[in-house]
Amino acid sequence: DAETVASYLNVLRKIFVVEDMPAGNPNMRSKTAIRSSDTRYYVDPSIAAADADLLADLRTFGFLFEILCVRDLRVFADALGGEVYHYRDKNGLECDTVIHLRNGTYGLVEIKLGGEKLI
Repeated sequence: DAETVASYLNVLRKIFVVEDMPAGNPNMRSKTAIRSSDTRYYVDPSIAAADADLLADLRTFGFLFEILCVRDLRVFADALGGEVYHYRDKNGLECDTVIHLRNGTYGLVEIKLGGEKLI
């Protein structure tokens, strides 16, 4: 039920287990629709890593690595008075993070662990 899921997510936000990252909304004219739904991340990826054999499951390791990087980028951006967003459009183009500072400068960061068999 959608109401039950929403109530669970609300509780997880309140106890700082998950955190939403809004979609970036660049002020530019474009024929491409920008997706505007939030992306949800663990606040602390060690919660998910506690019961995983990450060296045997590099796909999961990659997801947790991305969460860890996003967490750190959000801390650094906040210290600089900035925000971190994600970008995804209707054509499937995406970027893991868009760091936007108050002075209007921004940077795009794609997070990759690398390799299919080796890190």
